[in-house]
Amino acid sequence: IASLSDTDFTLTGDADCQVGTILPVGGWCEFSQTEYIAGDASDLDHSNTFTATATDNDGNTATASDSETVGFDDVMPSITVLKTAVPTSVNEPGGDVVFTFKVTNTSSEEPVTILSLEDSVYGTLAGEAGVCEVGTVLAAGAFCEFSFTEWVEGDYSGPDHINVFTAKAVDNDATEATDTDDETVTYTDVLPDISVTKTANPTFVPETGADVVFTFRVTNNGPEAAFISS
Repeated sequence: IASLSDTDFTLTGDADCQVGTILPVGGWCEFSQTEYIAGDASDLDHSNTFTATATDNDGNTATASDSETVGFDDVMPSITVLKTAVPTSVNEPGGDVVFTFKVTNTSSEEPVTILSLEDSVYGTLAGEAGVCEVGTVLAAGAFCEFSFTEWVEGDYSGPDHINVFTAKAVDNDATEATDTDDETVTYTDVLPDISVTKTANPTFVPETGADVVFTFRVTNNGPEAAFISS
């Protein structure tokens, strides 16, 4: 063997197959080496050519080449979303809740770009400019998040507040990934609270007696409507 070359890699061969190895008639030798091949499904395939040259004892030269191609499989993008509420329960008839929205690129291969952020109650979400919004690029394994505060209103006897967060992302091959997560805020029962006052006018009458005007007041001190039952 007079030379071993490749269009992409440096070849050194190994102990039994390298420059200087003698191949008898019909004989052969081989060696292997590992190389990292990087590329994208939308790129051209990786193709490289191996060339070997050998000489005989008369100084004549023989050369042969062979090429091999490695393609790149499209890896589907994947994301997960998480929606959390603080607090997860408010006193009826309502209170402020901080909602946090998190988007994680769970792919180990390539980045994704956030395509949309939607909520079943609050509609299209703006996110946070420059941090986590439509157009934000998440590297493999990276995440972003944003928060906002909303007044959540309801009654203990009514349905819980439930809303669903949905995010979509796309990779450079225009393949989409979607995930959803919901969060529930419950309502704590607040006991009714009333106070009463009773006044008389006048507060003194002659011992023979006289008319007195009595005034009765009922005040609702609670956060929601109350109905007089007695």
